[in-house]
Amino acid sequence: RLLVDQGTGDSFLKDQLKPEALEAACNEKGMALTLRMQEGYDHSYYFMSTFIEDHLKYHASHLTGVLRWCPDAGMLPANSVYSAPAEPPDTAGKEIECLAAVAFEPKKPLELVKVKVAPPMKGEVRIKHVAVALCHTDAYTKDGFDSEGLFPCILGHEASGIVESVGEGVEGFNPGDHVVPCYQAYCGDCKFCKRPNINLCTSVRSFTGKGVMAGNSQPRFTYEGKPIYHFMGTSSFSEYGVLHAV
Repeated sequence: RLLVDQGTGDSFLKDQLKPEALEAACNEKGMALTLRMQEGYDHSYYFMSTFIEDHLKYHASHLTGVLRWCPDAGMLPANSVYSAPAEPPDTAGKEIECLAAVAFEPKKPLELVKVKVAPPMKGEVRIKHVAVALCHTDAYTKDGFDSEGLFPCILGHEASGIVESVGEGVEGFNPGDHVVPCYQAYCGDCKFCKRPNINLCTSVRSFTGKGVMAGNSQPRFTYEGKPIYHFMGTSSFSEYGVLHAV
């Protein structure tokens, strides 16, 4: 089930975003899609902020089973998604094998393969993604234009999910919590976090820019025994992922 808002004035619309291709793919797979073409909007944060409330309510409805907003009756979530307290997962502390769409090379199609996801280390959280969005930045990196783009990697940085397990010393997150991964950290202590109206936290930036985790400067993803880089500290094109807790 997808909800997509697309500005008709977006300069990336024709060559990279191609919403008609998404629409065709959804039709082929039988996936419900609401594609709203917003007249005159471009690829700006103003455009995002204009419609973000709809998307937050939409994802919240599907995560909790409590209907807050829906574009049409055909996309109503189930009556109850998670009605009981979360059970401790038997995967905690263990390696998880799951599906991921991996970008092995720039300018090549993503490949759906089974990767292994290591348990979270100190200060890290492992989550199960339940809803994933698409962004032009993913396509931009896949096509080799991102100076920080590393391959092979797992793209994706807009999603919602459920905490599967937490690493040592993590506070404020517990298994079963509903979360929204964010590529921009917030430690609350660095000079940027302490400045008003700025969120350019430096706590883990040097690691996320290299596709690794701060705990040991290595990725938590592997495929056939070889490391797969993280993307923007999130890598949501995988069923499971490990993120910094900040």
